[in-house]
Amino acid sequence: MAAGAALYTAAGALPDSESGKVKTAGPGEYWEFLGFGYRDALRRWQRDKNLTYFTWCRWFLLNLDTDRGLRIIDEYMQEYIRYAVTGRHYKGNYRIDYETLKNWGYRSLVHEFWEGRKG
Repeated sequence: MAAGAALYTAAGALPDSESGKVKTAGPGEYWEFLGFGYRDALRRWQRDKNLTYFTWCRWFLLNLDTDRGLRIIDEYMQEYIRYAVTGRHYKGNYRIDYETLKNWGYRSLVHEFWEGRKG
């Protein structure tokens, strides 16, 4: 098999419909999955928008319709940041309030989602 990334499903590798073989794509090569293709699209978008910094949030959050899953991730991340500080899972972790998390650099995905909708 050539070097590169193969596409996988729950049943295993995704076969090429014409040849029955696994499709692979090396670094910088074009790939397509479920109608979504990639060929330097993110960097081209970054250049077109004159973005000086580029994160997955700027690309990924624009493709979401709801913040439900982001709320779950936010709760999980806040819980585990507090756990990383105290080394324990207990109610006392909430003495580390949200403002402290923000001062440490935490940014809520839900907030970023809605900020992206404004702009």
